[in-house]
Amino acid sequence: MKKQFVSIVFASLTGLSLLLLAGLFQGMCWKRDLTPKREESTDSADSQFNPREQIVFILGEDELEGNPYYAQATKYFRFRESVKAENLVVHCRSLKEVRDYLVQEKNTENPWGQVHLVVHGNQWNGLSLPVYPDGERTTSSNIKRAIEAGLFPSFPEGVLDAQSELIFHACGTGRDEALMQSISGVFGGQVVVRSAKYFVSYDSQSGMPWSANQYLSEYWFTTYQTGRRPIDPILAEQLKADNPDANMDWMGALSRQKPRWPGDVYHYRFSVPVRWVVAFGAADQLPVLETETERAAFLQSQSELMEKLRKIGIPLERFSWKFEESTYTLSNGQEVPAILIEGKSSILCVLRAITEPEEKVPMAVDLTDERFYAVVGG
Repeated sequence: MKKQFVSIVFASLTGLSLLLLAGLFQGMCWKRDLTPKREESTDSADSQFNPREQIVFILGEDELEGNPYYAQATKYFRFRESVKAENLVVHCRSLKEVRDYLVQEKNTENPWGQVHLVVHGNQWNGLSLPVYPDGERTTSSNIKRAIEAGLFPSFPEGVLDAQSELIFHACGTGRDEALMQSISGVFGGQVVVRSAKYFVSYDSQSGMPWSANQYLSEYWFTTYQTGRRPIDPILAEQLKADNPDANMDWMGALSRQKPRWPGDVYHYRFSVPVRWVVAFGAADQLPVLETETERAAFLQSQSELMEKLRKIGIPLERFSWKFEESTYTLSNGQEVPAILIEGKSSILCVLRAITEPEEKVPMAVDLTDERFYAVVGG
């Protein structure tokens, strides 16, 4: 076998969250506030007279018309009594910037209490947030590489401890335990990390456009090659096969991009891209990849890529693939011939807002309820 210099570049998704359905849930009654009151804090009794401060990071700007995710989240947290105005931070745009801010701006004797982080994300490729400015998307593997490169020195004591909580309001990222463990390590390893298992959304209340509520949605999904969407009856059968335990009106969900009422099913689609580079020592080592059979065999020979796809749960055959001869720059500056492979898979999610039992009212979820927010540490 020819010697290969392999460069791994797992591409980022520009942004993912539940499509905000402005006005749909307006006027609904909300059973309880999502954010625990000060007296419900997990801080110890010793800190009652010097309470830990909460802080909120809004980690992006809205890019899609009709989906004001960050704007509505800002409204939601701006009116939380437990969050001081100066602790609503809107300018940080990387995980490292959040880390640095927590270190530099701690101004009480106690470590930080709850640290809320609002960002797009998904269970397939992490947070829509660079690990460091202009860096790769925040995934467990990219965090590992950043640590190995020395970008995260030891975390100072007294900033976060075992009673501190990092709470990620990011769609489905609570299903990626490796990501949560990696983030915990970046922030000192003692802190509790909580992250949403479901899609997260915000919506303004009727007559109160300056404020918003937060709610979660269950989701089920299937995948297919981008650019080759099956017809709806085939997609419905595929959804049924991929989600055998869900008793769902799949055809009904495929007919709607908005729910008709809280708790109604509908669908939302996005894509996950993959970029893979295989470098060679000389041009005569480049493989011939003219047929589908040759390309499939070459892909399957890339064991590390196959492992990446296995971890995110999307089969090889559900990506569309493009191959291109290119070059790759080694660490010593030398350029060598390479094969650039780009894949893209479309993910179709069927969503349903989580409602109060026997009521068509969106449920406000306790952050400590591990049915809805996964937890590591503590």
